[in-house]
Amino acid sequence: MQNRIQFIQLGDWLLDCEQQRIQKDNNWQDVPSLTFKLLMALVEEPNRVINNDQLIKTVWGDKQVVSDENLQQRIRMLRKLLSNQSAQLEYIGTVRGKGYRLLVMPSKVKISPYIGFKKHIKSIVLLSLLFTFITLTFVYYKQIVKTDNKYKVTLNRIAVMPFIQKGVLRDFEGLDTEVTFQIIESLGALSGVEVASFYEIQEYKGIDYDVMELGNKLDVAFIITGEIEYKHDQFYIYYSLIDSLKNTLIFEENLKIPFEEILELPQLIIETLANRFNNLYQPKKIVKRSKDRAYRLYLKGQQHYLKYNKVDNQVAEELYRKSLAISPAFPLALCGLSNVLSQKVHQYDGDASMAKEALRLANSAISLQSDLAQAYKAKGFALDINEQDEQAIKAYQQALNLDPNNIGALLNKAILNWEAANYISAYILIKKVIKLDPLDFFGYLLKAQILAGANDFDRAEPIFDKLISHHPQSMIIAQGRAQFYFDKGDYGLAIEESKQLLKMTPGYTSAQLLLADSLLFSGLWLEASNHYKELSKLASSWEADYAKLRVNLIKSNRAGESFDAVKLYDKALNENEQKNNINTLLLANYLIDKNGLAIKILNNLIEQDRVNLSWLEHDPHLKHLRKHKQFKRLKEKLVNNKLTNRKKLLNNDGLYF
Repeated sequence: MQNRIQFIQLGDWLLDCEQQRIQKDNNWQDVPSLTFKLLMALVEEPNRVINNDQLIKTVWGDKQVVSDENLQQRIRMLRKLLSNQSAQLEYIGTVRGKGYRLLVMPSKVKISPYIGFKKHIKSIVLLSLLFTFITLTFVYYKQIVKTDNKYKVTLNRIAVMPFIQKGVLRDFEGLDTEVTFQIIESLGALSGVEVASFYEIQEYKGIDYDVMELGNKLDVAFIITGEIEYKHDQFYIYYSLIDSLKNTLIFEENLKIPFEEILELPQLIIETLANRFNNLYQPKKIVKRSKDRAYRLYLKGQQHYLKYNKVDNQVAEELYRKSLAISPAFPLALCGLSNVLSQKVHQYDGDASMAKEALRLANSAISLQSDLAQAYKAKGFALDINEQDEQAIKAYQQALNLDPNNIGALLNKAILNWEAANYISAYILIKKVIKLDPLDFFGYLLKAQILAGANDFDRAEPIFDKLISHHPQSMIIAQGRAQFYFDKGDYGLAIEESKQLLKMTPGYTSAQLLLADSLLFSGLWLEASNHYKELSKLASSWEADYAKLRVNLIKSNRAGESFDAVKLYDKALNENEQKNNINTLLLANYLIDKNGLAIKILNNLIEQDRVNLSWLEHDPHLKHLRKHKQFKRLKEKLVNNKLTNRKKLLNNDGLYF
């Protein structure tokens, strides 16, 4: 009898070419059909570079349209399968720009059919008994064989339950719905499958349900459930197929998908189902909807926006605008564009017109979809930069009513509470943020800033140090630590950090202002004056007015030049709704004939928690104020207020003062 070739030895693995399975340490593993075809395509031409087009043609054939990204996903799956966590060999190599090649030389293993039959005769007997049992058993669906706890069945009536946003997906609101919808649509490529409509399953979103009862209500035999999590530019997906008649798990799978490939998830799931079950896979030519293109652009915009720097903010704006050019009434893209404009005004070089436009866009998103938490979060941000703090807090709360775990709304609401000196309210919100997403640095950054605001510098400093070590290029963290050093009174380090920040983001107004103040407080008044002069050239703003005032005060103190403090004070009152601010305090300090005005303004600022002790003691332009007989009392009031807040924060952490 002629020998036949069925097995191939590949490193630590034995490949069964007929059964499409692989063995290691006497454990057989079934391999999905497409993945095994890909493996054999590489095995048949070892040490030869095979380009993407040839691999796609060999594995999927000529009639199917398959992208390079699909091939990359299969290669990743194959590498993961062969590595098996303990393998020392690297099996598949990538030749950049050319393709892939097998790095391990395969060897064919010949085996006699008779020997193979004798070796497996016990299994054959058992399988025949199992077959007899199955033919006598009636089940709702046709069950063919059970191998290694994996069922080979024919799928018929299926419901795809709404995928759950696990962890933090607050910046990708609606992604779970989009993925669920596309899986339902894609199931039409499997023969014999009837799928519960998207609208039938929507009522079960976010609620607990009994699988068997649900299957009966929807008249389905199978249920697909899933979760999506986002971290480190990757989406982590867990999904499972459940027999709703028996309430048993048929199979489950964990996937890790790069950010840009998330919308390929439905296709991957359908291919997996086709490989595992008896249904024929009849791929349809995918016609990309305009909504799909708009959504992809929106996702790319989110990816850039979340990097929180000036360049990526601009890229995000362009992507959102392209998304809206395709789908003008796309609420999520309207929210995205609103956010980048608000960010421009808040952090970069935006103006009042952008602030108004950001608010208009957010309101448009709400009018299109009133149950979209992201829209209310965007509205809150826009109201915030339009200096409507009370309305902003209400908008953030509306977002949290729709989605209690919306971290963007939690963070921004915490910031407004902190700025209003509601330390504990802000601190509780921030602790919730950190609990929801321990990997998000914003929660830790705001926690450190709140601690520093309460003069708890010892607990704040290690947090800043850790944040910088993990995110050395983050402008927001660098700014936070520079401000921390200034508030602490370490002006030398504040100067270093501000200069470093300006290297990262040249022309950044907040960094220039902090650098100028740090230089002034260090006695380097000439260098400080140069920076203030540059800032005074900015368009009309609080920062420009502040810089002009500092230039006048430096000239008065150092060169003896006089200035009309009364006129400037009256102008400041007329132009600014907020009568008690740093500018008015500095000017009142020079109104000698209005005894007590500066003390009154300082008292109000202390009650609002808008000054810190180091600044009060070291500002060279507050010399007159420090000589006032009431100054010592107000200084003690400030110290006591900070101490009270520090005690509250310690108590909230269970660390009693």
